[in-house]
Amino acid sequence: MRTVGLGLILAACLCSSGGWAKSAQDTIQEQRLDMAGRERMLIQRIVKASCYVLSGVDVEHYAETAIADSATFESTLDGLINGSSELGWVPEGDQTVRSALKNAFVLWEGLRPAALQVANGDFNSVAVRQILDQTDVAVLAMNTAVGEMQKSGPSADGNERVTATINSAGRQRMLTQKMAKEFCFLLNDISKKKQQELLLESVLLFDDTLKALRAATPESEGFSPAPEKAIKQLEQVSQTWSVMQPILLGAIETGQAEHESLAEVVHLSDQLLTEMAAAVQSYVQAASQPLENAAAGAEQF
Repeated sequence: MRTVGLGLILAACLCSSGGWAKSAQDTIQEQRLDMAGRERMLIQRIVKASCYVLSGVDVEHYAETAIADSATFESTLDGLINGSSELGWVPEGDQTVRSALKNAFVLWEGLRPAALQVANGDFNSVAVRQILDQTDVAVLAMNTAVGEMQKSGPSADGNERVTATINSAGRQRMLTQKMAKEFCFLLNDISKKKQQELLLESVLLFDDTLKALRAATPESEGFSPAPEKAIKQLEQVSQTWSVMQPILLGAIETGQAEHESLAEVVHLSDQLLTEMAAAVQSYVQAASQPLENAAAGAEQF
């Protein structure tokens, strides 16, 4: 089972000169922001796992994944709100951020029973409907909390652009799991038309963000330019995406796909998640040498 400690990833800040530098205050804030961003991915991965159990795909594995990710989500969110001695976090002092995090926790508590009920093999229609109705609401609440954390962070020169880049790169991790989840529900004829619409939105957002991350330069507006390691990793992401995207677009267009493609999409989505998480870590490793050493053994996601 993953724990919050395994997710200790330190995010880095680009200086206006194009190099990487960071104060201790910035490091803690970016670490917390990255971990909060990861929470969005965990919600989607939990619900994706539930759908794959429902589909009869690698049932034992996905049931265990849902339970483990649920525990990780809750321990991380508790640490963000109340502090973590393991990570050296103090309780959140900004009342707007604290309120947003607590709201995300309340919404998660409404979603969790239904998600784990389905993951444990009880496919009650009420539970499935709760998942469909509440997942994106919980993710939106977590995204709002991430946005409030981003606004409340240090405001040194260059931070805003880099923080936005890390936030969007982290959102890509979430989208890998969201697309696999929507593909799964679509192929199970569960709220098919809505899943087609949501999946198209996810595909376009992932594709546009990936292109923008790869195209960023010091002179361009928007995202900060990627360090060398991230450039290489984003190329790997692009290659995997070139295989997965046509499968998703085909399902969106026709409303159907071969059942065997469920296993292929979940494999590709997990590969994308690993590669995208490594790209985020590559931004991190561009920080100063002492922080690189601290992050060297951190789990990617």
